[in-house]
Amino acid sequence: SQFTAVTKHLVGLRWPFRQHTTFDSTAGRVLNVLEQVNRDAPLKGLRWGLDHCETLSPKTLERVARLGGSINIQNRMSLDGEAFLSKYGAQAAADAPPVARIREMGIPLACGTDANRATSYNP
Repeated sequence: SQFTAVTKHLVGLRWPFRQHTTFDSTAGRVLNVLEQVNRDAPLKGLRWGLDHCETLSPKTLERVARLGGSINIQNRMSLDGEAFLSKYGAQAAADAPPVARIREMGIPLACGTDANRATSYNP
C-alpha cells in the first residue's frame, strides 16, 4: 500500500512522524503496517505517534507501547462530548480518551490541538 511505502521511507530516513487515528479500528490498521515495517526497519528510538485516539482499547495501547510510540490527545471531548456520547454510548465516553490508562502504561502523552490547521482562529 502507499501508506506502507511512505512509512518505510520515513522510518528508513529516521524521520519522526505522526498519524491521525481517532478510533481504535483506524489505529489497528496503522499498527498493522507499523509492525510490518518494524520487522525490516526498527522503530526503536524513532519519535512517532498517534494523534487524537479517543477510543483506543487496552490491546491497541499495548501495541503502541511495544513499538515505542506516543499518543497526542486533544480537547475534542470537552467540545463535542455530547455528540460522542449520543453516537457511542456512556461506556465508550467514560474512557475517551483513555488518559489514565495511557499514563499508567508509561506511553509518552502530549495534549494539544491541530484545529488551526483545519479552521482559522481568525473570525
